[in-house]
Amino acid sequence: MNVQIPDMPPLRKIDAIELQLFWDQFFMSEDYRENLKNRILKGKAAHMEILLHHIVYGKPKETLALQAPGDGVLILNIGGQEKVSLEVGPDGMAKRKEITEVTLALPEKTSEVAID
Repeated sequence: MNVQIPDMPPLRKIDAIELQLFWDQFFMSEDYRENLKNRILKGKAAHMEILLHHIVYGKPKETLALQAPGDGVLILNIGGQEKVSLEVGPDGMAKRKEITEVTLALPEKTSEVAID
């Protein structure tokens, strides 16, 4: 679907490049960076903090594939805040079944499980 805005000619390639350059200079400016830093530190720009974290450290996968025998039920403690019950489907993908417990405490002990 191609939507045209009335009374506005389409952007030429040079216009798009000029827009890119303008916003690049804007985002690279010391004023913008200082303002963004202050907003992040005050908790007013959580979306930018998450975006920048993903850019710097990579975005975590949103799916979990399991290849192990068992009854298909897995309890996973995510970040010490939620215990989530997952169910493994026939395709081997884990899907959220329910949140079984919410806590702010970090796990007391971490252990590894060997899968035979």
